[in-house]
Amino acid sequence: MNKQLWIEKALGLGIQEFEIYQSTTVEKEMTWFQGQMDTLVSSKVTGTSIRGIVDGKMANMALEEVDDDQCEIILKS
Repeated sequence: MNKQLWIEKALGLGIQEFEIYQSTTVEKEMTWFQGQMDTLVSSKVTGTSIRGIVDGKMANMALEEVDDDQCEIILKS
């Protein structure tokens, strides 16, 4: 995610007090059966939340996948 691009687009669209929050969760899970590893699952998920002031009201949106090409469409919604 190009955060600078998102901030500039948001401010250009009249969104005030724009904020981006991201968190990443990394998980590993193993199961054992009869003394041997049965399964191994590894995952990494980055969640993104954006919010800003629009017409005096706070707007908030959560995104699981962020595509810079969709930036303006998302911000307008």
